[in-house]
Amino acid sequence: MTSLDLDLISPTAIIVNQLKAEHHLGGQEPKIYSDPITVQLAHIFAQQNVLKSYRSLSSDLINGAQSSVLLRSRYASDRFLELTRAGYDQCILFGSGLDCFAYQARHEFQGVQIFELDRWTLLELKEEILSQCLYPKPHNLQFCPVDFKTDDLFQALLNHDYDPSKPSFMTLFGVTQYIEGPVFDRILQAILYCFEGTQFIVSYIVPQDTLEAKEAKLLNEFKQIASAGGEPFVSSYHPQALAQKLLDLGFRSVQHITSEEVQKRYFQNRTDGLYANSVEQLILATV
Repeated sequence: MTSLDLDLISPTAIIVNQLKAEHHLGGQEPKIYSDPITVQLAHIFAQQNVLKSYRSLSSDLINGAQSSVLLRSRYASDRFLELTRAGYDQCILFGSGLDCFAYQARHEFQGVQIFELDRWTLLELKEEILSQCLYPKPHNLQFCPVDFKTDDLFQALLNHDYDPSKPSFMTLFGVTQYIEGPVFDRILQAILYCFEGTQFIVSYIVPQDTLEAKEAKLLNEFKQIASAGGEPFVSSYHPQALAQKLLDLGFRSVQHITSEEVQKRYFQNRTDGLYANSVEQLILATV
């Protein structure tokens, strides 16, 4: 494999990939979410410094983080499958990072246009890594390089053949804790330009003082790891306040994805330590 500058990749993106890869390889059946491509990426990142630190983490911390990462991918995949059956054929991933959804679902969703918005250096490196792993970029995937702080995000989509005349499915996962409120607002405003019926799922971290002791401890450890990797948490949201914010901005409806709902749907009767925790939560908004 050609030498690649892996230091350009976010440490937290590498950890997220590792969590998915470990579940794919050794997770209890039935899997919450399975992506074989993450295993190949994990081999490539094996010597990165962040994974040396990761291997010393407690099982409680790894289980909590893995539960959140797998849940948001699985929930979004299930939701999008439902929407494609209703005729939706555009999917947008804001801050896609190393997510391989478009690659591993290339056959299942080959009639769907998928758009990934992130830094150009990351998108370019991701394409090169996956190409060298013999995963060419799918024909229905568009990389949209953006700076979330300054670029017109809706125009970036239009520049890459996004069709604004029909509704889409959009996600923003594992990002809001790293960006200030005004940057998040810019993303939300871009989504509100989209066609009526567009659905958007976002993950967010709740304030530490709203959690019970065990989960507050986990969140504090998450924060320390992110800070050590140069990616400090800067934002958190109260569920009700975030729901009201979305409504005030102009979304027609919002729906909390409750821990009780996902525990029953995805984590029931598991013995591997995975569970629906309250540290990171999901909310679904409709334009």
